Amino acid sequence: MLRNSWIVARKELLDHLRDGRALASAALYILMGPLVVWLVVFAIGSGGNGAGARILPVMASVFALVAAFSGSMSMAMDMIAGERERRSLLPLLMNSVSRFEIIVGKWLAASVFAVGGLLVNVLAFGAVLAFAAATPSTAASSLLLMAPALVTLALAAAALQILISTLCRNLKEANTYLSMMIFVVMGVGMWFAFRPQSAAGWWYLAPIAGQQFLLQRGLATGELPVLESLILAATTAASAVLALVYAGRSMRRDAIVYGN
Repeated sequence: MLRNSWIVARKELLDHLRDGRALASAALYILMGPLVVWLVVFAIGSGGNGAGARILPVMASVFALVAAFSGSMSMAMDMIAGERERRSLLPLLMNSVSRFEIIVGKWLAASVFAVGGLLVNVLAFGAVLAFAAATPSTAASSLLLMAPALVTLALAAAALQILISTLCRNLKEANTYLSMMIFVVMGVGMWFAFRPQSAAGWWYLAPIAGQQFLLQRGLATGELPVLESLILAATTAASAVLALVYAGRSMRRDAIVYGN
């Protein structure tokens, strides 16, 4: 099964790497956060001024969540909703490949963009915060320790976007819902950034909220609860699997295939 999925993934990667407008749109979303934080650093000066420096990890954690979802958004909406609208999805389904294999292949391709976008965003934030002296010396090692939770968030984001693209009838509808999802993620991140006590005791069970908590704590203090971060990675990976399974089952319905 995996061989067929890799073939689908390779085709999707080659097609979307040639789409300069989608890549430019993703890069804009990904680098928007580091640019905003750099402007704040420029305003308060290198080294910060107490409250100004403390707010930088908060901003970085929220924008990193957005990057995990925006890196693959333009590609995911086109992989199924766009193909359905162009009438190229049905010929693909007529090949001797199961519909779940097609879903997995498209998810693998979207995941490359999601993980890549998150990596670029976190590295850019690391450089900006290091310049501002707003992170402790142990922040880099804590980022490595939280990598499983961050990578699984990008994988779950790609899976959720593939699911939404599967359920939407056309590209315009997919664009609407996926754009709204970005604002929902940003809202959730901001809520838990300024009200961390809301997630006390259960944050490591909740994707998005848990990653925001990890990022903010790791960037601000350099400390990281390893066991809780691994549990968070497991729950986030489980949510990705559930989204893919539901998308695969949805592809069996004629109303989904034909967009009726």
